[in-house]
Amino acid sequence: MKNQDQIVRLASETAAREAVRVTHELWELEKKKEVKRRVDRRLRNTKLLLDNYRGFVAHVRFAVYGKDDISEESAIYLLDMIDVYDSMDNVAIESIKRSSARTAIIVAHIEEMLGVYKAMCEASGKPEVLRRYRIINALYVEDEQVSIQDIAEREFVDQRTVYRDRDVAFERLAALFFGIDGMQNRR
Repeated sequence: MKNQDQIVRLASETAAREAVRVTHELWELEKKKEVKRRVDRRLRNTKLLLDNYRGFVAHVRFAVYGKDDISEESAIYLLDMIDVYDSMDNVAIESIKRSSARTAIIVAHIEEMLGVYKAMCEASGKPEVLRRYRIINALYVEDEQVSIQDIAEREFVDQRTVYRDRDVAFERLAALFFGIDGMQNRR
């Protein structure tokens, strides 16, 4: 009976240790998946921000809200003076104001981080790093978007190199746009 109790106790302890080990491994795996999802989301958001950058700039440039030179007869003043009876109209007006202000903040952030990225690329002195900045600039920042083929010809590289350089630049920009949450966890 004593041996049987010892065997049961030993089996229980071993099973408990194994359960803790497996649970810890599963938790670590789930934690890594969550970090990857967050980084993937930041990378996707970086691409979305750059894809829409020209539109954001136009929105900020032409939006009534968010301008500094508001006079008493401006549209913002008139809209604020509207006697709103329907709360949904008020929500819509407030939403437009918030959207314009947020877009202006996003554009300012993107422009600042693109400036930082450019300075980092220039400081590197490496031709491929400088090329990555020029690719991002041509694809997303310049007034007229340049095609991948035209960039490849301009840079004397293959189109696949343009895509690879763009993707590397996206990773660098994600870190700038989103800070530590935008960085790839490389080992």
